[in-house]
Amino acid sequence: MFLIGVFILGACSRYQTGSYDAVDNASPIDADLQSVNSDSLLDNIDPATILHNPSFKFERLTVAGAVSQSVIHSGFQDVFGFLWFGTNDGLNRYDGNEYTIFRNSPEDPYSLNNNNILSMLEDRDSKTIWVGTEHGINRLDMVTGRAKAYTHQSGDLAGLSNNVINVIYRDRAGQLWIGTEAGLNSFDEMEEVFRVYSSPPGN
Repeated sequence: MFLIGVFILGACSRYQTGSYDAVDNASPIDADLQSVNSDSLLDNIDPATILHNPSFKFERLTVAGAVSQSVIHSGFQDVFGFLWFGTNDGLNRYDGNEYTIFRNSPEDPYSLNNNNILSMLEDRDSKTIWVGTEHGINRLDMVTGRAKAYTHQSGDLAGLSNNVINVIYRDRAGQLWIGTEAGLNSFDEMEEVFRVYSSPPGN
């Protein structure tokens, strides 16, 4: 599933500018967006309210406005109010005014290992984003901007079952799950090993 461009819903015509304090979680985006659920920007909004309330408006974010690519596979709003979009050409972070784009750089071993971003998960520590690509999963440190990649390696029984990462999820017990094109994987973060759950051949 993907979107062509991004629409942002707000109750005013512009975003708040200036810096923010990560300690008190002050958002750089207007208060009307702060109440939106981070899993889905529209989950908590009644469609009838939007249709019959002229104070609501959509702002379209496009390539012309500096989104790195118009095909959006995934997106969420983090606890600090930043909007994140996974595209076919990198990971975009939007603060209401400007974009920061995270891409693979061959000269930087700490950059994302692939630019086709398929799935994302903000971790419970609010300092880490798990980024699923078409070539493995990355653990992105939001403080340093550094990423560590985990990829499928043929013959590695403790590695990912496949490099195409469609879904990332952490359950209530704290277990991290990764859904790939070739089975479900659980990840032991202490040992940095994967366990694969897949159907028998033919099923």
